Amino acid sequence: MDYYALAVELFRQGRTNQALHVLSQTRDQWDADGRCWQLAGQIHFDLGNLPLAAQAFEIAAILLPLSATAQCRLAECYLRTQRPELADCIYQHLATIENLDEADAVDTVRGLMRVDAIGVAVDLGLRTLRRFRENHRLLTLVAEGLERSGLGPQASLPMLLQAERLQPKNLHYKIAVIKRLVEAGRRLDAVRRLRVIEVESLDCVASLQRLRLLLAACGEEERAQACHARLAQIEYETVSSYRPSDEEEGDG
Repeated sequence: MDYYALAVELFRQGRTNQALHVLSQTRDQWDADGRCWQLAGQIHFDLGNLPLAAQAFEIAAILLPLSATAQCRLAECYLRTQRPELADCIYQHLATIENLDEADAVDTVRGLMRVDAIGVAVDLGLRTLRRFRENHRLLTLVAEGLERSGLGPQASLPMLLQAERLQPKNLHYKIAVIKRLVEAGRRLDAVRRLRVIEVESLDCVASLQRLRLLLAACGEEERAQACHARLAQIEYETVSSYRPSDEEEGDG
């Protein structure tokens, strides 16, 4: 039986624990097989076991060149275990690879931003957008990078507007555009966009809080108050629907 192929197929089907079981049961047969170590790293990463994922990826890297996806996962492990300098090395290397696939490019740009390699992130993001013009995540990452480079809201606004056009129902993008319009002094444009958002139907507390601040900044006090009322309603609904667990009742 080809245990590696079986584990790969199970992993692709989302049957992660079963894939790990197959690898664990046949460990003595693949100890020097870099493919299996790389797959083990991907499985452990998906299961949230970052130390084991990093260890598996590191062993795999000794045995074969890691795929770009595996390198992204290893860099993420390093970031989330407080080793940003190692993550930075990986992301810097990935940025030199021509024609990264779309998902890996997004992960690399995001990772570069997280290690404060802003210039490299923006350069990679712009190069990748030439191939994937409709990737809204890349557009927002490049917009963030342009702002963090000190270029201000006018530089990022076209990218955010394009992301909003691609994802017209994405409230986070709508708020991001409005915020930049306010910062750029385009208050009338901001107000026009704010007035079509039905705050009474929103459930996201963070979005409502941001909208309330933007509405207040634009002098839309009545709509800002509507945000405040909706936030109060959500808080009331949360509190009134709370039921203590058996353990909490026992502690009382």
